[in-house]
Amino acid sequence: MLLSDNGAPHGAGGAYQKRHRRDMTGGAAGNERLTALTGLALLVLFAAEGVTILSVRRLLTLHFFFGMLLIGPVVLKAGSTMYRFLHYYSGAAEYRRKGALLRCFACWGPWCCFRRFR
Repeated sequence: MLLSDNGAPHGAGGAYQKRHRRDMTGGAAGNERLTALTGLALLVLFAAEGVTILSVRRLLTLHFFFGMLLIGPVVLKAGSTMYRFLHYYSGAAEYRRKGALLRCFACWGPWCCFRRFR
């Protein structure tokens, strides 16, 4: 029997590939680790940003630098949280077992993220 590059029998349809596709995201546990580590990085960066506020005129360049450095982790944190939110409410079993986001976070988070765009 000939096998293709992905290990499927040669000539097998897309159904075989869909049923045997590996989850490369780490699942709910991987998402939880990513969200927690991103939160830790944000805590450190926000603390550094807060220190520069104490003397913003003198530390304006550093304040600007930390502000720009925050963009990536903030987008990553929002994205990983939204990923969990969407998988939970779309009925993914692994995310259902982990449970829903706390109601206050589920309502407050999107409002905080998207209030800047109105």
